[in-house]
Amino acid sequence: MKRSSMLFCAILFLLGGLALTPQQSLGQFIAAPPNLNFGRIICSNTVISTTVVIRNTGANTLVLSGAAISPPNSDFVLVAPTNVSAFAPLFIPANSTQGIIIAYNPLRIGAQNAALILASNALNTTTGIVSLPISSQRDSTGFQLSSTNIVWNNAAANAATTTTLTLTNTGSVPFSLPTPQFSGAFALDAMQPPTVAPGASATLTFRFFGAPAGTTTATVFNFNDDCARTTQVQAFAAVQQAPSVTGFAPSIGTIGTQVTIVGANLANATAVFFGGVQAQAFRVDSPTQITATLGQGASGAVFVSVGGNVAISAQQFRFIPPPSLLFFTPNTGGTGTPVTLIGTNFENVTQVRFGNTPARSFTIDSPTQITAFVGSGNSSEIGAITVATQLSATTSTQQFTYIPPPEILFLTPQSGAAGTVVTIVGNNLANTRSVRFGGVAAQSFVQISPTQLQATLGADGATGLVSVQTPGGSTTSTQIFTFTAPPTINFVSPTIGAQGTIINIIGNNFTNVSGVSFGGVPAQMFTVSSPTQIIATLGQGASGNITVNTASGSTTASTQFTFAATPTITFFSPTSGIAGTLVNIFGSSFNNVVGVNFGGIPARTFTVLSPTQITAIVSNQGATGNIAVITQSGAGFSANQFMFPVINSVQNSSNDTGLKLYCTPNPSADETTLHYTIPEAASVRIEVLTLLGERIIALQEGTKAAGAHSLSFSTQAVAQGVYLCRISAGSRMNTALLRILR
Repeated sequence: MKRSSMLFCAILFLLGGLALTPQQSLGQFIAAPPNLNFGRIICSNTVISTTVVIRNTGANTLVLSGAAISPPNSDFVLVAPTNVSAFAPLFIPANSTQGIIIAYNPLRIGAQNAALILASNALNTTTGIVSLPISSQRDSTGFQLSSTNIVWNNAAANAATTTTLTLTNTGSVPFSLPTPQFSGAFALDAMQPPTVAPGASATLTFRFFGAPAGTTTATVFNFNDDCARTTQVQAFAAVQQAPSVTGFAPSIGTIGTQVTIVGANLANATAVFFGGVQAQAFRVDSPTQITATLGQGASGAVFVSVGGNVAISAQQFRFIPPPSLLFFTPNTGGTGTPVTLIGTNFENVTQVRFGNTPARSFTIDSPTQITAFVGSGNSSEIGAITVATQLSATTSTQQFTYIPPPEILFLTPQSGAAGTVVTIVGNNLANTRSVRFGGVAAQSFVQISPTQLQATLGADGATGLVSVQTPGGSTTSTQIFTFTAPPTINFVSPTIGAQGTIINIIGNNFTNVSGVSFGGVPAQMFTVSSPTQIIATLGQGASGNITVNTASGSTTASTQFTFAATPTITFFSPTSGIAGTLVNIFGSSFNNVVGVNFGGIPARTFTVLSPTQITAIVSNQGATGNIAVITQSGAGFSANQFMFPVINSVQNSSNDTGLKLYCTPNPSADETTLHYTIPEAASVRIEVLTLLGERIIALQEGTKAAGAHSLSFSTQAVAQGVYLCRISAGSRMNTALLRILR
């Protein structure tokens, strides 16, 4: 700068030293263009020359005593004439021109300004100095990239991905690139902003469109500026191999569980799923390992998504959702009390606790309901209810109150019938819900205190242990209570009879029987065969109720008993006869007669003329023997035998058959022996008949020799009562009465 100033001053000194007086320069004038502009130059550094024409418009010679470029260090150079000075002036005749050549050397970027300084004796200048402005503009288009290499390593398979570079405009004019540009599997998507001001920057977005797993591909982008300069950007992509999942641990989990997944080519994982439900979060530890955190998962395979590929585990994952307990009922109870729990995700519950005490047992009714039975514990240990799975647990906000189980220490009395009041002494008997004797509920009970109850037996009580149930559970006594139930009569047969009639009474609870009566008159005798049967013999009875008395009470049959006297035969006439003979029978109590027999053979017909007379006709099968009048109340027999003659050449006398028959023992219980004597050898047949002539036993003896014989047979299957035993030996016949009593 100091040198250029000194040079400019020297030019002025020379010009000033040659200045002429007005008389000497009269008539010379200088004319020059107003300025010199080389214009705008882009991407060129070639020297440009031009000629400035100076004209002398006066009548006298114009003396040019100096010519220079100011400042001297600009890109403009005075080419010719050179070295014009006061010592070597340039003369321009009148009306002549002089060319001055100026060169522009575009070394610098941007606008350039200078001046051509001329010193002369021109009269049209005030100081003899003419300044001709010189200007030019050099522009350039250039840019710089942050990198010329784009690399996608382990790119996801079949997935598009992008990256960016930064472009800086190093030129002096705005710069832009055409977009989009495509090259192979790559593209320049955009430049933002689309036009970059000098010195500013823009973002170039490059895209890789994706390729199958294991593919590698590359391309080159060529970018040119306005100065025909080319910048190359190389793009390369290596697509990772297909991912795989070889295992994971743990194999079960719940919300928040971290699962380590191992495999291959997992570096670019974009999603992890458990049973089709996306993981809450995951991180890629390495290309062979991922750590995933479970959210609201599901059971099933583990999926890892890497680009367009999905790796699926062969192993199955089991998701156990955490349970939630919303409420339960009841909120109080003792050991064994069933409690219904309502909530969610109960299907995998493995434990239910009442406070610190495990439930005695529990049943998963559905994913939203559990029935749990309270275990043994005490009030201080039991509070909230906890429901747990293998991996998590939840606790109720409600509190459960434990009620201790009842205890029976003793009871008094230890036996009784309906209406008996039993005192039960024990512990924890408050709020008793039920009292049972032998499993049958008491008729009523009263709580005297937490340690004492009084229960009244009902009519349907039973012998057995006494049980008490409270909200705290149930307990049974160690003592056995004996229930003495009152008797009941279900059936009586017969319901009509006379003195000596044997009557079967069927019912229940025939224990400790103290009496049997008919119409209020005690039975002549009775035998309790079992707790369900009584056999009574009618004494001097009366019509009316049939009553059984026991220590536990008494009962009356629903049917009435009709007392009828046994018929008696005073005499009959005639005392013998053949078939068809009409016999008059006289006696008493001929009421409700159901049959008349002659020697055990029913009469052909009979007519009851009055309670004291019957007429009967002997049948064709008549037999010698006692006459029997049979009524509903029993049978009456004649003291003498009716003689039925046998018309047979062998038997000369019909009055003495010689056939004898009797039974031992009589009455009999289980077995009877018949003793008989026959006067001659004959075929023997023995029958047992009801008083109505119905045969119930037939015994075929076969041919027997004359003399005494015996035959034993069982009567266990024969009901108690009076029966006829009849023997036939050839043409002879005889009968005997048999009473069966147990």
